[in-house]
Amino acid sequence: MSATIADDSDIIKNFNISEEAVTNTLAPESIAGVSERMILIPSLMDSDFDVFDTMRIIIDWAKKKENGSYNSVIISPSDREAKKWEHVADFIKGSEMVKETVTGLQEGTIAGAFSFSNRYDGIDLPNSACRLLILNGLPQGTSVYELYRARVLEGGSSLNRILAQRIEQGLGRGARGGSDYCVTVLVGSTLTSWVSKSENTAFLTNITKAQLKIGETISKQVADQSGLLEVILQCLNRSNDWLEYYSGQLPEELDKLTNNKTDIKLALLERQAFDSWVDNNHTGATGKINYFISKNPNINKKEKGWIEQLNARIYYSWGNKEKANENQKNAYANNHNLLRPQTSPVSLPNMTITSQAQKIVDNIKKYDRKKGILDFIDTTSSYLVQQSTAHEFEEHFCQLGNLMGFNAERFDDDGIGPDIVLLLNNHTGLIIEAKSRKHPNTPFKKVVHGQLLVAEKWFEDNFSSIKEHINVSIHPNQNATKQSWPHDTKVLSYEKIDEMINDTKQLYEKLIESSLTNDSLLNYCQQILEKSQIKDEVFVESYLTNFKII
Repeated sequence: MSATIADDSDIIKNFNISEEAVTNTLAPESIAGVSERMILIPSLMDSDFDVFDTMRIIIDWAKKKENGSYNSVIISPSDREAKKWEHVADFIKGSEMVKETVTGLQEGTIAGAFSFSNRYDGIDLPNSACRLLILNGLPQGTSVYELYRARVLEGGSSLNRILAQRIEQGLGRGARGGSDYCVTVLVGSTLTSWVSKSENTAFLTNITKAQLKIGETISKQVADQSGLLEVILQCLNRSNDWLEYYSGQLPEELDKLTNNKTDIKLALLERQAFDSWVDNNHTGATGKINYFISKNPNINKKEKGWIEQLNARIYYSWGNKEKANENQKNAYANNHNLLRPQTSPVSLPNMTITSQAQKIVDNIKKYDRKKGILDFIDTTSSYLVQQSTAHEFEEHFCQLGNLMGFNAERFDDDGIGPDIVLLLNNHTGLIIEAKSRKHPNTPFKKVVHGQLLVAEKWFEDNFSSIKEHINVSIHPNQNATKQSWPHDTKVLSYEKIDEMINDTKQLYEKLIESSLTNDSLLNYCQQILEKSQIKDEVFVESYLTNFKII
C-alpha cells in the first residue's frame, strides 16, 4: 500500500543537521601536533591473502607478544559485525561495559584485543591504550533517522560528507596527540571501496588523505601475510626507516593537496528550510527549496528527490495537499528509495546511452585506488541473493548493470513500470521483473507473467526509441506453468547472475592489472569486451535462457 506523507512525522521531528556536517572549508593543516598514523588497506595490496583471517592472526600475535603486548581495538558499524571478531577480541557491549573497558585501557589495568560496535566517537584511547586500530566496514547511522537517510541517499555527496566525518572520528580513536602513534587498518569491502573513490575522499581532511597515500606507497612492498606484519612492526617498533620516511613524506604529500572548499549548499538549504518551517514560515521554507531546485538543475537525482520530499512534508503540514502530492511524485520519480506517493509519480525515463567500454572505463576513473572497485563489486554481489529484500536486490542489480557498462534503473511505479530497465545499447533493452525470496521450486506463473506484460506496455510508451526489447524474469528456476505462456519471455537464474558477477570482476581485474590510462585503457577494454560474455551483443545468449513448461 502506498505510504502517505503524514506517516513520516516521526522523521520530521528528528530532522536536524549537525554543525560538524556543514563545515564549509577544510582549514589549512599543519603537521605540528598531528598524531602519527600508519593507515593500511590490505585488500588493495598487490597480494593474495584473506584479509580477515590475516588480521585475526596479527591481532592474536599482538596479544601474545613477548615483552609486552600491543592493545588492539576493532570498531565495526553494528553488533553483528563486531561479533565476527569474538574469537580473537572481547566484544564490548553496553555503555557501562564500554566505559569500564576504555578506562582500563587508559589506565593500563587491562590489555588485549577489544571489539566495539558503532563507537566512532566518545572513546579516547591514547598512547599504549591502542596501538593497533581496525576499522571494519563502513559506518552506519546511530539513529532511525540516520539509517533512513543513509538508505535513501546512498552514493549522494550529502551522505558521503557525513560518512567522511564518521570515518575521521574513527581514525582518531587510537592516536590522540602529536607524540602518539598507531597503526590503523581498514577492512571490509564497503569501507575499502568507499575510501578508494576520489569523490568520497574529497571530504576527508588533507592530513588523512596524505596518510592514506603514505600507507598506499609502503603497502607496495607487501606480498604476503608476513610482509604485512613486517610493515606494521615498522611503526610499532619505532623503526628509524619508518620514522624518517613518514616525517619527510607527510609534508611532501600535504604540499600536493589543495585546501578544497566543500560544497555544503544542500546541507545549508535543509537547515534554512527547516528553521523557517519551525518558525511557521511555510512560504519561506518552500520558497527556499523551490529556488534551490530551479538554480541547481544538475543536482544528484537522489538528493533532489530528498529535498523534494522535504518540500512535500512542509506543504502537507501547511495544508496544501495538492502541492504536497505534486512534490512527493517528483521526489519518488527521482529517488525510488523515498516514500511512494498515493498517486502514480511522474515518469522520468531519461537514461543516457554511453558506449559499454567507455562507461566501464569511466567507472574505473572514479577510483584513486583502482582495486577499490573490486571491493565495490563484492559488496554489490553480496545483495544479489534470494534472501535479499526486493529493494536491496533491485538496487544492487542496477549497480551490477552499470558496472557491466549498461544503463540500469528502477521504474516500478505502483506495479505499472518494470522493476528494472536495463539498456544494453541504443537499440536493445531488457524489461526485468525480479522475484527474490521465492521458494527454489516455485514455477513461473500466469500472474507473474501478467506483471511483465504490463511493464512491457509501460516500456513501449516511455522508451519508443528502443526498437528491440526482451521480457526477463529473475526467477529461481526455469520451470513455468502451461497457463503462464512464457514463450517470448526469458529467465535469468541466480546461477547466471553469479556468472555475470564473476565475468564482470574478471574484466575489471584485467583492466586494473594493465595499469593503462585514458585512450589506451579504452582500447584495451574494447579488446577484452570482444571476448567477454558481458559484451552487449552476446549478453542475451550468454545469460538468458528459455522457460520450460511443466
